[in-house]
Amino acid sequence: MAKQTKPRLQQYLLLVLLLLVSGWPVAGAQPLREAESSLETDNRWGLAYLDAVLPEMGPRSAACAVPAASRFFAEQGGNYTLNLGGGSAEIVGRGTWGAGPVMPEGRSWVPYPAASSVCGWISHITVHHTHRLYTPLSLQVFHQTLDDPKADIAYHFFIDTAGIIYEGRPLGFMGSHSERDNSNNVGIALNGDFNERLPGDPQLNALRRLLVALRCPCAPLEGIWTHQQRNSFKFPGDPAYATDCPGQQLAGEVYGLAAALGVGPLTRSEIQSP
Repeated sequence: MAKQTKPRLQQYLLLVLLLLVSGWPVAGAQPLREAESSLETDNRWGLAYLDAVLPEMGPRSAACAVPAASRFFAEQGGNYTLNLGGGSAEIVGRGTWGAGPVMPEGRSWVPYPAASSVCGWISHITVHHTHRLYTPLSLQVFHQTLDDPKADIAYHFFIDTAGIIYEGRPLGFMGSHSERDNSNNVGIALNGDFNERLPGDPQLNALRRLLVALRCPCAPLEGIWTHQQRNSFKFPGDPAYATDCPGQQLAGEVYGLAAALGVGPLTRSEIQSP
């Protein structure tokens, strides 16, 4: 019997490792806290906050089982509270901030299936910065008048310097914010340039609330990414897709929050200038 102990121990350790990699909860394991402690010097996202706002959730929530509300397709909707099962965020609707008309002719304007749940539309989230300061309306006009014009604001959410979260492109439509990678990809942009400085606390706290509100218990996220990270993953070594977005300072905060939420990617990479 003694001779079988070591092989059995090895098999047990291998099983635990496979469960951890797959994200399955293992008794006594604390992968989120270990990830957080490894990033303590680089981010301010404490698990105490996440423990408070992420209650024990069952395998499903209303956002998982109910077809998407028509509100998520509205081009002039009012303010609403976003909560897909993990926490809530107050969103200033397009009708409130005075969005201009969508310009779909000859441009990408693809709705998600209305019969599906909202959670079914989301596989990953990409965080950007705007490089310069905008209002929601001026950002819409800028995107609609690019050399490669968009039908509407490219991002689904826009967070201003005061921490107010604005609805950009309605969540029921595919975004236009990530090169050849917009399907099931929620785009979030923070107003400003964060290569040399951090966003203020109001913006960072709003980003945190929004990411928690987008957390679906029935549809685990593939990851919370920076734009630069996502491009490096999708187009490795291709200079045509190099970007500094969302800036080195904001990127460090995104890495830390992704690690704390346990949705990764946990591997950090340096921002490369295009």
